[in-house]
This record gives sequence, structure tokens and C-alpha cells, in this order.
Amino acid sequence: MQRRHLLSPIHLLKSANRHPLILVFLIVASLIIWLDILFTEQWLQAGIALVNPPIMIFAPQVWLALFSMVLGSLIIAISIAAQRTPKLIDLYIRDWRSLFFLWFVGLGLVHNLFAQYISTAHAPRTSSIVLSTYLFMPLTAVLAMPYILYTLRSTRPSNVVARLHNAYMRQIQQLGQPFIYKAMNNPNIVADYQLDLFETLNQLDNLMEFVSFKEPQADILRKIGQATRTYVSLKAAIHPSFFLLSPHVQDDISFKTMVDQFEQMEKHRIFLELKTFRMLDNAYIQLINKGHFDLASLCVFEVAEIGRLAIQCHDHPLIHATLVHLNTILRFSIKHGLRHSEARNLYNAIFHYSHFIDEMVQQQQPDHVRNACTHLKNYSAEIFHHSRTEPAFRFLVDAFVNEMKNILIALSQAGWPADFQAEMLDLLLQMDHSPEREQESLDPEFIISSRVRVLQIGLALYYLRTGREAFVHQIIADLLDDQACLGPDRFRQTIERNCHRLLHFQSEFWEDTDRGNMNMYYTADTAYIPRFLELFHTTIATRLLS
Repeated sequence: MQRRHLLSPIHLLKSANRHPLILVFLIVASLIIWLDILFTEQWLQAGIALVNPPIMIFAPQVWLALFSMVLGSLIIAISIAAQRTPKLIDLYIRDWRSLFFLWFVGLGLVHNLFAQYISTAHAPRTSSIVLSTYLFMPLTAVLAMPYILYTLRSTRPSNVVARLHNAYMRQIQQLGQPFIYKAMNNPNIVADYQLDLFETLNQLDNLMEFVSFKEPQADILRKIGQATRTYVSLKAAIHPSFFLLSPHVQDDISFKTMVDQFEQMEKHRIFLELKTFRMLDNAYIQLINKGHFDLASLCVFEVAEIGRLAIQCHDHPLIHATLVHLNTILRFSIKHGLRHSEARNLYNAIFHYSHFIDEMVQQQQPDHVRNACTHLKNYSAEIFHHSRTEPAFRFLVDAFVNEMKNILIALSQAGWPADFQAEMLDLLLQMDHSPEREQESLDPEFIISSRVRVLQIGLALYYLRTGREAFVHQIIADLLDDQACLGPDRFRQTIERNCHRLLHFQSEFWEDTDRGNMNMYYTADTAYIPRFLELFHTTIATRLLS
């Protein structure tokens, strides 16, 4: 009995969400009957009596005209809007304001016909006719035009997105409520909530494909990310039974090829985040193929932001899942870039990737930093290999090295152990080597024109300023690999030329990019160039002597 009492609010809530049409009908019908009874009592108490009760012959026609106008406007608006907004009718079936007004108009017509019939059957209900004709009908006429405008306004894609997002947020926030928590012991309740969440997400996904304007598309991506972050922040308050996969989740189209991972998804409690990631991955592929660089970058941003929150919440399975999907996005970008000689998507994606790693640095998570930086190094080495035949990728190697440089500076500023920093620095120094280690076969002109060494020297200058000469020697030792290809004299000239470049770089580019006009090659530590060259020449001399 106690359990039934605990579940009753849930069943009432789910019934209201599943069958709003019937519930609103019952409410409006009860309201009209109650108002009729109340008005009749007041009428009789006032002693109002008419010898010849009025029969308003025109009233049913007016009611029918109002009902036809309202219903016709709704049908036309939905029919037109549904061509670009899928499943729009589902939203209107659950729109309580719309249902209340439609049922009020329809039942108002029935009420008037009934009152007219009673008045002609020798049992006059003058009060009902007056209530229907002089109160309900004018009220309906006054509200008809605002309702039509409300209907038209609500068919805008932005408003449809807002409705779906609000519904999704309500579903997520309900999961953290105490009476919902207690009810999650019931597998049917769990299945219902999982079904509602997935249905709303799928509606947003479908809407993303149908809407052609950038503004609502960006709005969808932002709201999916925002809702998922809200869910991640509430996960600790959600009953563990909620994370057991119901048949609705297992049958979802996103998980059809992931049957062998269901047990792991339940263990790590990340099924909803994985659903979101797969949606954003698919959206990313479509957007880069359409040339929508800004929206594609927004997809990566939302994935990275979910991961950043997971880092703050110490949700290690979600951190790993985020890294996997960021790697997947990089893979999509590399394939697209090779096919279309396009570096822009990778350039934007690596920016969000490095910010994700930076959050790991700030939260002191060395294992995740090591894992992510290793992947970063591997992708950079692959891109370096492709850059030998794809000129558009040469700048990307610089971009990857620059992001790794920023991570190393963040490690230094956060006071991480020197051995860990040295390990990460070694990864940076491998980023301009192809996986097949083809350094010896590189064209000398390719090495001379590369600006990766400029970035590495800029990092060495930072280490000189902060008193980390051991790291400077580690960088110089890697620079010496070029000597075998260039020869001693040309090698020295190349290093000195790169130092000279650093003296003349400005803090801003003379052109704009998706990430602004900040110059990645610029360093404020040029005062330490003489000291760097001194260490560089000393190292060469020492090697010659040995």
C-alpha cells in the first residue's frame, strides 16, 4: 500500500504526459458544467424570469464559424510548417494551452446546442443560453485571433526548438527529485523516462536535418549540449536503476551496432551521453560536407564542454568517452581534409581538443593528460606524414604543435613535476615526425620552410625565462636531428634564421581566421634569444669534441 502511494504521483504525471487530450477534455468539460450550474444558481437567486425564453437561432452558426476558423487555421499552419519541421503535430497534441482553447471552443458549441435543445423541450434553461451566448461566445471571439497568432508564432523553428529543449530539461530535472528517485525501483518507470528522453533527443536530431537556417541549427546544438551538461551535473542524485538499459534504449537506432557494449554502458552509466555524442558526431559529418565550418566547430565545442564538466565532476568513464569521440571527430576531419584539401575543420577542432586537455591540467589528472597528449602526438605525426603530399596540411602541423606548446606552458605554470613535463615535452618533439620515421628522407627545403622549429624555439625561450634549462637542452637535442639532413653550416643558418624570425613576429596576424588573428608564432621572450643561441652553439661544439 505504501509503495502504491509512492508511485501514484508518478503514474499521474506520466498519464498526464501520455494522454493530455483526454485529460484536458475532462477538465474543460467539468469546468463548463460547473460554470453552468453556478451561473444558473446565481440566476435563480436573482429572481430573473423571462416569459418567453430567448432562442438564439444565430448562436450555433456563430459557434460553428468560430470553431471552423480556429481549427482550420491550426490545420493549415501545422500542414505548412510540418514540411520543414518534422513531428510538429506531436508538439501540438501535448500543448496544453492549445488543447484547452480548442476543447473550450468545441465544448462551447456543444453546450450551446444542448441549451437550445433544452429550451425547446419545455424545460427552459435561459441561464445556460445567456451564459453560452453572451459570455462564452464573446470570450471565444476575443481569444480566437490571439490563439491563431500564437499558433503561427509557435511554428517557427526557434520556438519548436525551445519547446523541445524545455521538455527535455524538465525530464532531466525530474530525475533528481526525491519522489522520482524512490519510484526508479520500478523498471516500467525507468523505461518510460528513458523513452521520453530518447524521443525528445531524436526529435531534436530530426529537426537538425530538416531546418536549413544556421541560427536554429546552432540553437539545437547549443541546447543539446546545455541539457546534457545539466544531466551530467545531476547524475549523482539519480537512482542507480535508471542507468540499466531498457528495451527502448537497446532498440534505439544509435545503439544498433553497440550490443556488445551494453553491459559496459550500464556499468559506467554513460548511455545518455553516448547517445548525445553520436548525434553530435553525425551532425559534424553532415556539416563539414556542407561546408558549414562554424556549425561544425560548434559540435566539437559542445563535445569538449561536456568533457570539461566530466573532468570537474571526476567522471572518469565519461572523460574517456569524450576523448574517444574527440578523436573520432579528428579522424573525420582528416579524411575530409585529404579529400577536399581543406585544413579549416581540423584547425578549429584541435583548438577545442586542447582546451579539453587544459581542463585536465587544471584539475590535476595526469593519467588523462598523458593519454590525451599521446593521441595528440599521434594525430600530429600522421598529419605531418600527409603534409609531404598535401600542402594544406603543413600549417596544421604547426597548429598541433602550438596547442601542445600551450599545454606544456600550462603544466609549467601549474607546477607539475619536472619528470612529467619532460615526458610531455618529448611528445611535442615527436609531433613533426611521421609514423614511419621518414625524417632522414625529408627534402632539406621542406625542413627549412617548416615553422615547427620556430614554435619549439619559442617554447625554449619560455623555459629560459622560467629557469628550466634542462628542458631547453632537451629541445636543442631534438633540433640537432636536422643536422644530418641539412649539413652543419646550413643547419646553423636555419636555426639562426628561425631566431631572427621570432624577433620580427607581431602578436597579431595581418589576416583573420576562425580563431581570430592571434599569431601562434609570436613570443614575448625574444630577450632570451642570445642565451638560447649560446646554449645551442655550445651543444654543437660539445658534440663535435665528443
